[in-house]
Amino acid sequence: MTDNISETLRLHELWLANDSTGIRANLSGANLSGANLYSANLSSANLCGANLSDADLSGANLSGANLCGANLRGANLRRAILRGVNLSDADLSGVNLSGANLSGAILCGADLSGVNLSGAILCGANLSDADLSGANLYSANLCGANLSDANLRGANLCGAILYSANLRGANLRGVNLSDAILSGADLSGAKGLPIAADHLQRLRAVANEVLANPARLQMTAWHSDCGTTHCLAGWAIHHAGPIGKVLEQLHGPYMAGLLLLGVDAAEHFHDSNDDAINWLRSIAQEAA
Repeated sequence: MTDNISETLRLHELWLANDSTGIRANLSGANLSGANLYSANLSSANLCGANLSDADLSGANLSGANLCGANLRGANLRRAILRGVNLSDADLSGVNLSGANLSGAILCGADLSGVNLSGAILCGANLSDADLSGANLYSANLCGANLSDANLRGANLCGAILYSANLRGANLRGVNLSDAILSGADLSGAKGLPIAADHLQRLRAVANEVLANPARLQMTAWHSDCGTTHCLAGWAIHHAGPIGKVLEQLHGPYMAGLLLLGVDAAEHFHDSNDDAINWLRSIAQEAA
């Protein structure tokens, strides 16, 4: 098998270089369990349904490869390049993907339970319906990723970048979102977020307090050094008293504000002063 793989890789390299003697690697359904493919160049290769369980693919280039339905259970993909790869319905449970580049990857329906994705780049990746329960996504970049209906139960998203990510209908029970960046994220229908039952009343109270003295709203910082001005999330924390402070310590100011004021309010946490004031006026008018 080692000789066959070496020859397949050699011919694939030639194919990638547009050499007429090269042949694109077709390893669909191949048994590569435990194979040493460290730093291998398998970009655009066909690995659909292949058995790559416990294989060493660290540092490998798999950009544009087809790994649909592949078995990657326990494989090492640390710092692998997986841009645009098709991993739909693949079994990735227990895989090490720390520092991997999965920008634009197709991972819909993939089993990523318990996977190490710390520091991974998943910008624009499609993770809809994926199982990410218990996954480590610490400081992962999920900017613009599609996580709709994904199972993120118990996942670690501490410090993750979720700017403009789609989290519609996602299961977020027990998720660690402390210091995560969620501005522009769509959280509508997300399950398990412990949003305050009285978040609408809290929002109206913040609106009334801010509109009574608009100069005390400063959207450029969570709180001022003197503690007399705050942004929207900061006002939610300040208004909540000790509970707000505890939430801020546990989850960071953005998430604390979201839990206190609700998902709709969080969409305005990065507004300008004028836009935030206008929005609060609309909230006050609705309540009148």
